[in-house]
Amino acid sequence: MEQFKIVLDGKEYTTINPKARVWREFVKFDEQKKELELINYVDKHAEMIASVFGDEVTADKILDNIDLDDIMPLYNDVFRWLLSQISTKLNKIPNAATPAE
Repeated sequence: MEQFKIVLDGKEYTTINPKARVWREFVKFDEQKKELELINYVDKHAEMIASVFGDEVTADKILDNIDLDDIMPLYNDVFRWLLSQISTKLNKIPNAATPAE
């Protein structure tokens, strides 16, 4: 499984293997983000980004090291990476044979 990488404060961080809960949280957030108050919009995106990197990467670390105009593209890249992990796994599931008529 190919991992996503980010550099913060000159240190490279690699994503952890995503759990189903992370995917669910991303989908839920993506569906509800239009309802967020503006003050929470960037903070919540940073939280979601941090959630795929484990305990060493926090939302504050994202906010302190990533330019404001790079937060949304980074979020989109992380979300696409997460979706690609699901697609990769689903492609490995064997398809059942079609019953003969």
